[in-house]
Amino acid sequence: MREHGGRPQPYDLVDVGEVERIPSGIGEFDRVLGGGIVPGSMVLIGGEPGIGKCISGSTRLLDPGSGAWLPITEWANTARRVVSLDEATRTLRPQPAVAFHD
Repeated sequence: MREHGGRPQPYDLVDVGEVERIPSGIGEFDRVLGGGIVPGSMVLIGGEPGIGKCISGSTRLLDPGSGAWLPITEWANTARRVVSLDEATRTLRPQPAVAFHD
């Protein structure tokens, strides 16, 4: 794995070789992730309403622009960019968040 000092990296610089995974303790989740969570990775969880994917406002997320760990409420209070699907090009790219559900 390339050394990056804990900072976010462009996708084309991410080393996708085998890395040690950390088991979450949730068997099915670990299976879907290929054996556990990859350190430094981000997992997006989606699904139908009511299946338990909410997080609290104090949950901290890595801001790819500044490298700071910020409470998720900061994303609602400040216009920040998120990695999102560009439907025209079908690629992932930073785009402004357009909504926040309180």
